[in-house]
Amino acid sequence: MKLDTCNIYYEAWQIQCCGKPFKIGDRVRWSCTIPKDEQIACEHKIDFCEEHHLDQTHTIEGTITGILAEIAVSLIGNLNYDSAPKYTMPLQEADGYETEELCREQGNRYFWGYIVSMKDVEITDYDESLKYDYD
Repeated sequence: MKLDTCNIYYEAWQIQCCGKPFKIGDRVRWSCTIPKDEQIACEHKIDFCEEHHLDQTHTIEGTITGILAEIAVSLIGNLNYDSAPKYTMPLQEADGYETEELCREQGNRYFWGYIVSMKDVEITDYDESLKYDYD
């Protein structure tokens, strides 16, 4: 299947564990899952979630057109993703750590992950024999 555009959510811990940095303009191949329910991150509909540790179902290949870091604010020190206020910060590139540095400087902010926009997207069933951009 081909899509003109889509949004992929890439959790911070996934790239920090064993992901590779990426930037706007890169063509990448990631393994993903489809969210079980409609997923919205900072008012952006999420079509796929990058996943390379457990239950990969699809291979997504596309050109990155946008990167937004999703950051949550803890008002009471006990952060709950669903209830925390969140905002995005546009980036040109991502390595998993740049926004953590910013969050530490600002105190009660926590970096959750990236909302990655892609164009010219090709979607196929997950194939473990392919080389992915975290191998």
